[in-house]
Amino acid sequence: MTERSYKEKLVLIGCMLGVVGFIPFTIYRFVNGDYLLAFIESCLAISILGIFFYVRRTHKVEVPAVILCLLFLGAMVAVVHIKGPNLIYWAYPSTLACFCILKARTAAIFGILSLLLLFPALYPALEGQEVILICVTLTMLCLFGYTFTKISYNQHVELSKLAARDGLTGAWNRRSLDHAIDQLFNKRQRMTINASLIIMDIDHFKKINDTYGHAVGDEILIKIADLLKSSVRISDQIYRYGGEEFVLIAEGEDLKQAAVIAESLRSRIEKSELIEGQKVTISLGVAELTQASTPEQWITLADEALYQAKRKGRNRFCLAKESIMKKAA
Repeated sequence: MTERSYKEKLVLIGCMLGVVGFIPFTIYRFVNGDYLLAFIESCLAISILGIFFYVRRTHKVEVPAVILCLLFLGAMVAVVHIKGPNLIYWAYPSTLACFCILKARTAAIFGILSLLLLFPALYPALEGQEVILICVTLTMLCLFGYTFTKISYNQHVELSKLAARDGLTGAWNRRSLDHAIDQLFNKRQRMTINASLIIMDIDHFKKINDTYGHAVGDEILIKIADLLKSSVRISDQIYRYGGEEFVLIAEGEDLKQAAVIAESLRSRIEKSELIEGQKVTISLGVAELTQASTPEQWITLADEALYQAKRKGRNRFCLAKESIMKKAA
């Protein structure tokens, strides 16, 4: 359960609560001879259980979440029409459940539609004041649910961005890199794919910090991150791997193609005047996905290639387990 997404957990928990919540009432209906309502609740519980196992196995949540809410609301509307408005209290938890597992707008639409469908069952059986009270309270529930869900979702998105990005450079952080690499290895188990890992390190960065100060060093990191992000494809991501190290995952590129990218990045950094009167360069190590059997090995191969480039004089790239290097002219 801990490896599942936030929404997956909500859907799975909602399914479990739905099944557990319906069982006592279903048994009570059967014992008291209310077979129609017991049958409806049994079908609902079985359907929810099916959704639970589907989500648990496939990790898909968007469509199952919609179906789950339709089941909750549909059963509630049907029960009120069959048994009368004395069961209207089921409308409140059913509507609230929609706001827990659906997007705010979708949940609000479902809530208003269910209220409209309930109205024909409420108006003839209840006094006008009671009908208005029910409609107003359900509408208020939808408004509060919409507002709370919208704010919570926006905060969740912002927190996710903060957790996934480096605070200084705006590049994706080490945690995001580990996740992206794990996804690539999982994808490789299902199909044949090409990808290369390029690790970049700023040459003599400690000397830059000692000479110009850490403020200038931070400014260099920000500028290099911006240059790297503007130099790669939109689909590629730049990650800050360490203090002065960055990583690029070039998906779809083999070792030779990644070598061209590495040289292009090296050349652009060298030609950019990041500090007046001082050349700033980078060294790079490149490793192909096919060369590694684990994420750790892939990173290690690229890291070893990077250190080989450092040993050979810096301002160049080196390919993993290869002697081919490109040196600054």
